[in-house]
Amino acid sequence: MPGISGLETLNIVKEKYRHIPVVMITKSEEESIMEEAIGAKIADYLIKPVNPSQILLAIKKNLDIERLVEEKTTKNYQQEFSKISTSLSMISSFEEWCNIYKKLTYWDLEIDFSGEKSIEQILEMQKEDANKQFSNLLRITIKIGCMMKILLYYHIKLLKKVAQF
Repeated sequence: MPGISGLETLNIVKEKYRHIPVVMITKSEEESIMEEAIGAKIADYLIKPVNPSQILLAIKKNLDIERLVEEKTTKNYQQEFSKISTSLSMISSFEEWCNIYKKLTYWDLEIDFSGEKSIEQILEMQKEDANKQFSNLLRITIKIGCMMKILLYYHIKLLKKVAQF
């Protein structure tokens, strides 16, 4: 730029309009200039020559990132929802339950990060279902454990009788 450098222009723009993301397009590949620009909190850094699609992508990324992340997260969770639901209905061990709960925790973090509120309630319902399945699994395990103790006691009693003969 004649008369003023790109970094000086960046500082002027940032002083007046802190909230506006700036995409810096420069011919310079000097690392010090890149680091200074990044330190000045530029939104993106493109090196000439650039084509229009690169500029469009940089602008879209900075202006629509929240919407794009929300949409992608929602789409991915919707695809995973039925898999998780099917897995929940077929749980037969604590290990399986832990694997499902890891998936639910992953989606909890993803949805929280994306800011997407519309699917939070659905995820909460899946977590409640997972907790119910855990309770059922626990009840079954306790019953089996009690049955095992009774059987063990019965066998010991039989062995004692046999040993007395």
